[in-house]
Amino acid sequence: MRNTVSVFLMGIGIAIVAIGFIAGLVLGKDAYGEFSIAIVFYWWLSALAAGFLFIGLSEIVHLLQKLVDRSAAPAPLQSGQLDPGRMPAAMSTAAETVRTGEAIGGYAGSADQRRQHEPAETAIRHGGPARGVVQFKGLTILLDEQKIKGAFRFGPELLQIVSQSMFQADERAQVVATIPLDSIAADYLEDKEYYIFTFEKGTRKLAFKTPNLYDYDPIVKRIRREA
Repeated sequence: MRNTVSVFLMGIGIAIVAIGFIAGLVLGKDAYGEFSIAIVFYWWLSALAAGFLFIGLSEIVHLLQKLVDRSAAPAPLQSGQLDPGRMPAAMSTAAETVRTGEAIGGYAGSADQRRQHEPAETAIRHGGPARGVVQFKGLTILLDEQKIKGAFRFGPELLQIVSQSMFQADERAQVVATIPLDSIAADYLEDKEYYIFTFEKGTRKLAFKTPNLYDYDPIVKRIRREA
């Protein structure tokens, strides 16, 4: 399915070709009022060149959207990553907590934390971000071993991770996880372009990078609850 930009460009291209064809027939007369095939072809070729330029741009945007959608799909976890028998007890407990949270809408927290944060969670879980929620788009996010192309949504006490492609509407973004900000450690590491945090008492990893250098500082401040 084409996105809005691709459809718009395609429509402009088709309209230019159609208008140029009609204009060539109507205005294809020389200075003596006689029909001139040279003038007609001038109009037709100009319209075809301009129209197919827009149609080509439409196809480029469409292909880019398909690539972005494909790369934004959550990466499959490797076999054994969440096998309680192959992890320490703390990690097994954290994995079980995540599975329980995902069953109720992607909330990565304990039952007590879910009850404590339920109003704020409801405000940002359904549809696009609600009033008071700050969103940072275009991120590459690493949640443990899962790579996500999407956004951070910050509520007063929660961080929501969503999978969202470049041209995808906020309402269609897929919620991956919701993490209480007080469970994220304030200290972080820098690895090339990634800023790496830990949460759930250091048993889990949350990392992100952004193409916008000016987003790093406000994101870090919100994760550390300094904003």
